[in-house]
Amino acid sequence: MLAFASSILLGALLLFLVQPLAGKQILPWFGGGANVWATCLLFFQTLLLAGYAYAHWLGQLRSTVAQRAIHGVLLLVSFAFLPIAPSQAPKTAHVAPALGVLWALGSSLLLPYLLLSSTGPLLQRWFALAEPARSPYRLFALSNAGSLVGLLGYPLLLEPWLGLTDQSRAWSAVYVAYAGAVMFAARGLPPRLPELPAPAQVAPISRRQALTWIALAAVGSQLLVAATTQLTKDVAPIPFLWVTPLSVYLLSFIFVFHNDHAYRAALWRPLLLVGVALSALWVQFTLPGFELNLAASLVLLWLGTVVCHGELALRVPAPARLTAFYLCVATGGALGGLVGSIVVPVLFDHYWDVHLSLLTLAGVLALVWAPRRRQLIGAAVGFTGLCLALGYDVIRRSHSNLYAERNFYGVVAVKELEAGGERARRWLVHGHVIHGGQFSSEARAHEGLLHYDDASGPAIALRAHAKRSQAEPLTIGVVGLGVGAVAPFARAGDVLVFYEINPAVVHAAQQYFTYLDRSAASVELVVGDARLELERELAAGRARGFDVLVLDAFNSDAVPVHLVTHEAFATYFAQLQADGLLVINIATSHLDLTPLLAGLADAHQRKMLKTTTPSDPARFLVAGEWVLMGTPRALEAIERTHSRWEAAPSRRTVWTDDYSNVLGLVR
Repeated sequence: MLAFASSILLGALLLFLVQPLAGKQILPWFGGGANVWATCLLFFQTLLLAGYAYAHWLGQLRSTVAQRAIHGVLLLVSFAFLPIAPSQAPKTAHVAPALGVLWALGSSLLLPYLLLSSTGPLLQRWFALAEPARSPYRLFALSNAGSLVGLLGYPLLLEPWLGLTDQSRAWSAVYVAYAGAVMFAARGLPPRLPELPAPAQVAPISRRQALTWIALAAVGSQLLVAATTQLTKDVAPIPFLWVTPLSVYLLSFIFVFHNDHAYRAALWRPLLLVGVALSALWVQFTLPGFELNLAASLVLLWLGTVVCHGELALRVPAPARLTAFYLCVATGGALGGLVGSIVVPVLFDHYWDVHLSLLTLAGVLALVWAPRRRQLIGAAVGFTGLCLALGYDVIRRSHSNLYAERNFYGVVAVKELEAGGERARRWLVHGHVIHGGQFSSEARAHEGLLHYDDASGPAIALRAHAKRSQAEPLTIGVVGLGVGAVAPFARAGDVLVFYEINPAVVHAAQQYFTYLDRSAASVELVVGDARLELERELAAGRARGFDVLVLDAFNSDAVPVHLVTHEAFATYFAQLQADGLLVINIATSHLDLTPLLAGLADAHQRKMLKTTTPSDPARFLVAGEWVLMGTPRALEAIERTHSRWEAAPSRRTVWTDDYSNVLGLVR
């Protein structure tokens, strides 16, 4: 028992420890957006299905000697993938981002992750053969406990202390030990074990039963993806926010499978009904503060997954059908991940992930709980009411949209408010955050909105630049297009280069706003990840020689970590003139980036100035935070012409491509 338990525990720990590790390794290559992790989840769930299918096939072989031999050989072959490091090819290949994510993960994890995925069902099968009097399903709870330790251990213990390279080496070393533990557990099995009851003596699995297992598992997985997307799109796609909903998901498995009587349907079913009803109100009335929305999202996920997985626990088959049961559960998990990470973003132009997961949850449970006609009618009435409530929210949120599109990088919408009046304006909304705007009237179309007034960082830098006093044109770079709000600050003769990763933002800026068309400067648009494009230009010997480079590329309200590392800033300064200025918008709700930028300024021997611009609701201006960075000589004139400079913070930190810790900067 101890050998099986320790092998399962270690395998589960590695299985879930590698998920945030691998996701963080490839995150910078695909824009640093929330959907990178959603696609990672799809990869992991699909390989989990493949691992369960492999365990099901291997467990059907009559010879345990053959089972041990095949598994041992594959474990040895998997060592060729160590130490785990994703292929660099998808970073520069011109493929769809989702395909690039799957390619990168497959290049480093395909066989190790498949074998780790097979550990639970395969070793439970071997345990059931060795000790038929004992239930193997408690080992499933142990497996999920190991997974939870791995998940929480990454952001709390591994990430704060080790860089990605050392993390990969440590994981690979433990994987070798895991392989030895598995073969040791199998070593004590005799060549011929007492067979489980013949299939004819065990109740067969009906089609309805298999579909029920798949559907319940799929709903739980879809709830997980929806909750994760809801969280990471607004703060940062970081391991801590990846593992929080995944930990709740695993806890639900642990809770319902650790004891045969843990899940009491009479208690949890009514609790879920109340939770779904409250959630229907929650999606219509956004709660104030990230913490309350986080709590609401996790409570819904907990109730939904406990009930879905509890209903699975009520329906477990005899041990002879164990691997088939896990295969169905894994199939459902992969289907739910596919729907949440691929199908929903393709079919819908807004973040309706929570809405759709609620509808799927209600529909599946209505069918599972209502086998009789009278019960089915009652369930249909309740389901229809939920559809109407959520449908009203969809209509309410979309009625002012002139344009909306959802792609790999998130949801972009253009809204028009107070049309026809003096205050008529259009907003560019990314997620739920307004990323730019413009007055609709010809007379006010030149006025700045939100962060972009005459006191903003770009306006200060461009107005006070030394070349302006000599009437020389400037070369200006902007990381993050938005609506093109930097364009009015440029003058005739200037060259203005925008870098924008999201084609939907480019379309919105060109079709629904006029800043680009009205600009007196020569405007160039570069579509792609700004850091990768700037690096490509340097590698090709085409340094731009920017006089001013503006960094304003938040994804919804989240910060793409790969744009604020030591290596990223080395690229920016290499693209700047010797006395060029780097201007950074740091107005984000959840993170205080000042200590990070102060550390980066020190690391690159630059001076840093910070200013805060006041809000003016009458002019639709919001408080902004801007950092200007450059040589003391470059900042000398600017420091004299502007009075609202803040003292530099005493705390310093520096992120690199190998190490970053977002939790340390949470406000």
